[in-house]
Amino acid sequence: MQSDNTMPKVKAPVSDHVDSPFYAVLDAVVRELGDPALCGDQRCNPAIQRVIDAEARLLDTHQYQAWLDLFTDDCVYWMPSTWPAASSARTIALEFHDRRRLLDRIARIDTQAAYSQIPRSRTARVLGASAVVEGGSLRDGVLVRNSFLLSEFRGEHLRVLSGWYGYWIREQQGQPKIALKLINLLDCDHPQGNNSFFI
Repeated sequence: MQSDNTMPKVKAPVSDHVDSPFYAVLDAVVRELGDPALCGDQRCNPAIQRVIDAEARLLDTHQYQAWLDLFTDDCVYWMPSTWPAASSARTIALEFHDRRRLLDRIARIDTQAAYSQIPRSRTARVLGASAVVEGGSLRDGVLVRNSFLLSEFRGEHLRVLSGWYGYWIREQQGQPKIALKLINLLDCDHPQGNNSFFI
């Protein structure tokens, strides 16, 4: 007979138990994006390059709904806190959003009452040449990475963020769409400032 003051033993859940196939695919994509040996000289398909260029332009001009329209329904927006990016299921993320959470962020910013964005950040992105990841194991879509410099001006302060973006581009309804945007900040494992805008 168990006494009243003895707690029953409960097996601790595995951290990636929920939708582990999703994390397995995501981690495979990130491994391939992060492998410099797989980045070849192949140029992006012009349609894919237009998506990458439009993504930067729409963010810089605060056209967030049009920006989100570039993403798949099952998209992921991930900013790891480790360099290089480690397992998305087992590490803390600076940001990790699906489409619903991105919609929430856009709605909050568009109220113009989001205190962390008063005044709103002004940004300008400069993208390096896009490198297509070649010879990976994925067959669904295209993996692309490029370096970036992002200048942000807000409240009389100017700062520069840098690193590299990784994109997983898949076709949806006959159009290339972003299934994953991976933001690898050079200083991701150091204290961050007010990153309340979309990077």
